[in-house]
Amino acid sequence: MAGYTETYFIVERFKELSKTDASHDPYCKQLLVSGRLFYDTFEDNLELVPLGGILCHVAYTPVNLTSIKSHCIHALPLDRV
Repeated sequence: MAGYTETYFIVERFKELSKTDASHDPYCKQLLVSGRLFYDTFEDNLELVPLGGILCHVAYTPVNLTSIKSHCIHALPLDRV
């Protein structure tokens, strides 16, 4: 179709916690704090996401828990602030 454009984003996702490590995530159980932990590293693959597939921005901060050996980040969806 002539004159039609669509916007896409290339997205790097943070690696999800293993089931064992996810059981130590204090944020996913909170109603007020929200968010959840991820490993502080990216998945191997990039994703091509259309504009409609972007739900919100995310703020993230480093988190170190003694119960999880790897470095983590707390990802907070900014649609819930």
